[in-house]
Amino acid sequence: MDPIMAIRWLAVLVAAALLVAPLPAQERTFEDRAHVLEVQIPVQVVDRAGQPVRGLAAESFRLFDGNKLQEIVGFETVDLDLLTTGPTRTEVDASLSGVARRHFLLLFDLSFSSRAARTVARLAAREFVLNELHSTDLVAVATHSIDRGGRLLVTFTSDRAQVARAIDLLESAELMELGGDPLRLAIEDPGEGPGSTLDSKGAELHYGGTSSAIEGGSDATLWLLGEEMRKGERNQARGRISSWAASLGDLARMLEVVPGAKQVVYFSEGFDGRLFLGRDSTTFDSQSSPEVLELERWWQRTSPDEDVYGNSPLRGDVDRMLEELRRAGCVLYAFDISPPTAAAAQQRDRRARRDSLFYLARGTGGELVEGAGDLGARFSKLGQRTSVTYILSFLAEPDDEPGTYRRVKVKANAPRAARLAYRQSYRIPRPYADLHPLERSLLAAEAVSGAVDAVEVEVKLLAAAFRSGETSAYVPVVIEIEGASLLETHAGALLPLEIYAYATDPQGRMAGYFSRRLALDLALAGDKLQTGGVKYYGHLELPTGEYRLRVLARNSSTGRGGVATQALAIPAFRDGERVFLPPFFLEPRPDWILVRERQSEQDQQQGAVVYPFTVNGAPYVPAAGPRLKSGENVQLCLVAYNLTAGDIQVEGSLLALDGRLIASDLPLETDRTVTGIRDVDKFLTSLRLPELEPGDYALQISLVDAASGSAETGTVEFRLIG
Repeated sequence: MDPIMAIRWLAVLVAAALLVAPLPAQERTFEDRAHVLEVQIPVQVVDRAGQPVRGLAAESFRLFDGNKLQEIVGFETVDLDLLTTGPTRTEVDASLSGVARRHFLLLFDLSFSSRAARTVARLAAREFVLNELHSTDLVAVATHSIDRGGRLLVTFTSDRAQVARAIDLLESAELMELGGDPLRLAIEDPGEGPGSTLDSKGAELHYGGTSSAIEGGSDATLWLLGEEMRKGERNQARGRISSWAASLGDLARMLEVVPGAKQVVYFSEGFDGRLFLGRDSTTFDSQSSPEVLELERWWQRTSPDEDVYGNSPLRGDVDRMLEELRRAGCVLYAFDISPPTAAAAQQRDRRARRDSLFYLARGTGGELVEGAGDLGARFSKLGQRTSVTYILSFLAEPDDEPGTYRRVKVKANAPRAARLAYRQSYRIPRPYADLHPLERSLLAAEAVSGAVDAVEVEVKLLAAAFRSGETSAYVPVVIEIEGASLLETHAGALLPLEIYAYATDPQGRMAGYFSRRLALDLALAGDKLQTGGVKYYGHLELPTGEYRLRVLARNSSTGRGGVATQALAIPAFRDGERVFLPPFFLEPRPDWILVRERQSEQDQQQGAVVYPFTVNGAPYVPAAGPRLKSGENVQLCLVAYNLTAGDIQVEGSLLALDGRLIASDLPLETDRTVTGIRDVDKFLTSLRLPELEPGDYALQISLVDAASGSAETGTVEFRLIG
């Protein structure tokens, strides 16, 4: 590269640093702005025995928007027992849309359960995640407490190791120190072993139990005094349950933006259901003395109605929370993790707590699952129950205000006593600014985890593996974000930009990630955004293997964004194995705002990370999405490992993207450069592009050993713009 051009690029990099500033955390959704809204409703149908009902067709269902019967314009059956997917995570993700996939939220109740009981639940949940789930399922882990509300530890992800690690760290003080991924797709940096911190030994040892002051007693006066004292405790408990219901309802509203069928697996010992359901003579201890039993009956006749029939305002609070779960399309399965007990008073309290869990589960179409010692079998039953999903689509023309809920009702010609679980309402799309940060984060994570690239903003991606060891690579990631669409609908002096990059292996495990938030001053950067965009440089460090790299970039003020994906192979780089990296076009466009990743403290102490894109000692900027002109002179840098010392011939062909040959024996001018690095060769190659129609093409370059005739071939795509 021309040294003067290299100096100009470095000057642009320095100037770009003046255009960016730290940005507070913000998130966003890709919203449907169409006037006609396609609504998809996942429906699960189970028979009396809890088995999925198969064989239903579109004609088996009737769907109502409000009271109006709708035409079912789309119908899909997803039967996980019959679903065949490819062996790689990419093929699994491509096989199902987000709405067709099951989303499991493992929700651990920290307020109404003991630590020992949660330990048993965690062991079973970990086993379920690692061994029982279908390959297409997405899983999240969260905790909920009265004091802190809902806390998402890992969002819906296919990475079972990250989910298992979140379960491991559930009770750990270490969790409080984890910065982690801002989208919560990873709870900690990949590469650190996900070994379990759970210990099954003694897991059932320290179960708490509330002892009764009158257990087995015959002193009626003591019972009466205790009952008066418990009145104040009940009032306080009602306040706690009301706060619990409000915060759980808030979490449910956030889950509304997640597509598909959502199964909330709620681990809890429950709370006293008598506080909002009331109590009757069936709750009395039959082993009590006749004197105490008579006093209990007298108390029932003379106590306030709310103590006998339940507290109506509190029941309303719980019902509103259940309505939020139903609106979000969540079916709650309440797993009662209470320990076994033989004491009569404790059995009575346990029945009251079980009643509250039963009320929660049935209120969303779910079930109460009892028996902490048999959770594994219960999990398997849950997986089977939800293994068949019917997806019904209809077209709505909503004229309500944004954010308004519209009720949906589904009926099915199914066996007698069959039960339907489905999303019972949908919401008119809201402006992005009205979304809660957690909603925006969930939608960003969904976009990154999905199979389809979003294209509101054009994002181009370039990643390549440069040797850093025999079985590892330094992987620069160059991201080009088109500026004009990034600016569309934006108002304000600063443009907030979010960038997220994730690498996953074929099993869906997280191998590496980075993220960055920037603020671009439009007074300085507006012109370049209009004509070019933002080019970001980051990097990952990955071991040998196959990966899928997926990048999301978005304007976190308007929500406009794009997603790009690239398959990435990290070779072993062992001595003697030839490796040819993809050809790199030297960037011909000067209209990018160039931004480089922040250096870590370790990098700063060791000096700057070596910039890999150099030729003849001068740095260059590679093009992630080359946009070239017919007849233009272009330059490429070719990088190879472990070539022979003899003559290397460079040959080039031009192809259509479908593989058709357009031109061969392209006239290439090539200079084999001196790198000073062991077994590394670089070639600076020049080419005059032929006159062709605008469109997308591929340039195929081969490095041919003149002595043996063996060849290494690489391909790079580009677009001719005229």
